[in-house]
Amino acid sequence: MNDNLRHAIAHVGLTAVDIAARLDVDPKTVDRWLRGRTPYPRHRWALADLLDVDEADLWPDAATRPHRTASTELKALYPHRWAVPRTAWQRLFGSAAHEIGILVYSGLFLAEDTGVLRILRAKARAGLQVRILLGDPDSPHVATRGADEAIGEDIMTARTRNALALFRRALPLVAWRPNRERFGRGSSHAAAL
Repeated sequence: MNDNLRHAIAHVGLTAVDIAARLDVDPKTVDRWLRGRTPYPRHRWALADLLDVDEADLWPDAATRPHRTASTELKALYPHRWAVPRTAWQRLFGSAAHEIGILVYSGLFLAEDTGVLRILRAKARAGLQVRILLGDPDSPHVATRGADEAIGEDIMTARTRNALALFRRALPLVAWRPNRERFGRGSSHAAAL
């Protein structure tokens, strides 16, 4: 039984089903964690971030990343973008005080996150400069990136088009425009908010 995990979940007012939905795992998996099974590192990190506790507090014997430090520069380190929990993105954008700049090929994971979109919309309405630079779907660089990531040239192009459509629909209060002047026609990042 992992009483530390059970208390941390109760402290933030969530249930095992809530945790499962937020971490995109089966509720039975969360029940196993509560009964004492140790999650994979990416799930430990995501759950610790979601509960705003140190991983070592929940799994002292399994903790692999360093405890949080007082450093204002480095808050967390993730080996891949997919390992970053949604709540971390939401906290990051929610804490912005002056501007938000996003530079990605497609950023579809952000465009599909209604919590992130709500935060970006609120920040823009509050007067912050919000800039989102996406890959130009017509650029050969975007297609090359798709090939480099082994997902296919046409898939990366489609993801970029989908993200652009989702951002446009979700953030109608701003003007979307191609930004080829600044980056040049052959630039891989050419659509800007």
